[in-house]
Amino acid sequence: MSVSIRSPIAVLALLLSPGAALAPAAASAQVEVPMVDLGWLVVPVYLNDEPIALRFVLDTGASWTAVSAQTAERFSRRPGREIEVQGASGLTQAVLATVPSLRIGEFSLDDRDVIVLPDQDLVSDDQAFDGILGADILSRFDVMIDAPNGSLWLYPHGQAPADIADSALGNALPIDLLGGRRIRHRAEVNGAAVEALLDSGARRMLINRAGGGAAGIEVLDTTSTTASPGLGNESFEFHSGSLGALVVAGTSFAGLRTLVGDLPVLGALGMQAAPMLIIGAPLLARCPVFIAYRARTIRYCRQPVPPAD
Repeated sequence: MSVSIRSPIAVLALLLSPGAALAPAAASAQVEVPMVDLGWLVVPVYLNDEPIALRFVLDTGASWTAVSAQTAERFSRRPGREIEVQGASGLTQAVLATVPSLRIGEFSLDDRDVIVLPDQDLVSDDQAFDGILGADILSRFDVMIDAPNGSLWLYPHGQAPADIADSALGNALPIDLLGGRRIRHRAEVNGAAVEALLDSGARRMLINRAGGGAAGIEVLDTTSTTASPGLGNESFEFHSGSLGALVVAGTSFAGLRTLVGDLPVLGALGMQAAPMLIIGAPLLARCPVFIAYRARTIRYCRQPVPPAD
């Protein structure tokens, strides 16, 4: 059967200025940030030096960090201005605002531009989130996303410990950074080559129709109606399927479910006709991943955690 869902990923294709530099006191440190798997990977973020942590979805697929309208009203300094952004479901209007300071772990940035999302775009399954931590901030570091152990590690570029590539991680795989931030690399599904986008903000794996056809994806009778935080107001039809055998940089994954369908954002990126896979939180929940943004490589775990029964 098919189901209509809203924007399963939060891809924000927006060209803005790089923003403020990292606070010098934190520029040479490495930081461990606690991370909780709530279906989305959620990390604490602090705005304007207030002591209460806000819940941000970790989203490598979002070009820019975003906050809910309620969060913007409380923390932003400048009145918002309207902009046009590319969401997963197409072009949409959004508001840009500035927060005086944003802190993740011990790293902080001043005068940070953020996208303002409607509050309802950051609510799902009775859970409300305060924002999205996007690649505009994550790409300033080398990043270890270790969801199985509940940690996000941030390292200055090239300064991760030497044992970061120990036996727990596989070989480095080259990546392309679309728009300078969104991570693309090669993968195989059932022996078929696909282009993969790493999108930690996607609550579901998703393969487009070209990829599903090339990989012979088996479509199942049931699917999920849960949507992740994202942009865009349109709904789209997706089928639910079994991904089969996924191999990334020599690491094999089994037991992953996937949505099968097309998103306008893939067309905007020039990828609709090619076999495409969006790697989301279900894989990351089972496998630590190390991203070296400046070196443009990624390492996946050698042995993923077995799927839950």
